Amino acid sequence: MKNVFITLVLVLILGAAVFFIFKKIALTSPQSTPSNNEERSAEDINWDNKVDYLDVNLVKSVLGCKKTDPCWNKVIGKTVTGDNPIYSSDSDLNKDGVIDDKDVSLLGEQSLR
Repeated sequence: MKNVFITLVLVLILGAAVFFIFKKIALTSPQSTPSNNEERSAEDINWDNKVDYLDVNLVKSVLGCKKTDPCWNKVIGKTVTGDNPIYSSDSDLNKDGVIDDKDVSLLGEQSLR
């Protein structure tokens, strides 16, 4: 009976140690995407912490779409977290109700690539 008690105590101690080690690793590992509380650029459509050709391609894929068109609420992708859909309307960077070259130009130098 004494051996069973000692084994049980050791298993509990080992389990607690493993739990705290993994918890510490999870808390100290860097986040690759912004959390909901962090600021991110409006031009970073796919939430990968950079404005690049991926964002440009998303905008260009819906050029000509207007707020009154059925394409406006169409899902064109997902954020890098996979948690949020990207709608065509997210590409209207200047919020004028139409996705056009003005929105592409807001992406700056990336639109030339």
